[in-house]
Amino acid sequence: MLSMKKLSLWIIPLNLLLSLSVLSGEAAHLKIGVPENYDGIFPWYLTKLPDLPLTYTDLLVSGDDDGIFGVESGFLYALKPLDREKQPSYSLQVSFTASMHPQSFTVEVCVIDKNDNVPVFLEESMRGSVQLGLLKGIPFMQVEALDRDDRNTAHADLRFRLLDQTPRIPASHMFHIDPNTGEVSLTEDGKDHSGCEFIQFYTNVQHNKQQRHSGV
Repeated sequence: MLSMKKLSLWIIPLNLLLSLSVLSGEAAHLKIGVPENYDGIFPWYLTKLPDLPLTYTDLLVSGDDDGIFGVESGFLYALKPLDREKQPSYSLQVSFTASMHPQSFTVEVCVIDKNDNVPVFLEESMRGSVQLGLLKGIPFMQVEALDRDDRNTAHADLRFRLLDQTPRIPASHMFHIDPNTGEVSLTEDGKDHSGCEFIQFYTNVQHNKQQRHSGV
């Protein structure tokens, strides 16, 4: 059993306490946010467990099949890094005995996303066709990409861009790609494409300097 003095040196202040509610007649419910991919010292002490009595026995944590979490001296800790893409949250049950009565409460661990995934195209090479007479600005195909980071954060906010076109005739800028949706349409220069049988253009998708390229 580690002393409280030593424990206080190992508590990493990275966890975010989100909510704590105690309802009359019901067990406490603790919710914390923990960043993924922590690479510091283990065991990693995440948070002090609330409202434990001064004296208790049989402090245990359950609901973790991978053996990542543990409890000691009133603290919840992790033994290895968390991966949000593998499991975004954990529902743990902390139990103990006080005054000869078993008690328990729930700890919800939400894994906070880190920008650790590169966006990828759903297809490395895509094919589209343009009808004669198609007006500029009307999409005729869509380039699609996927990012495994949390789509509710800027980590998965993707942007598309055209890089090049081959051949560059009858005009060098015949296509436009919507940076937000990936929809491809003709420009004013691309309206006259009757003499073209095949044109290849290259795109990229990126967020926060992480990017991938593709040919269409």
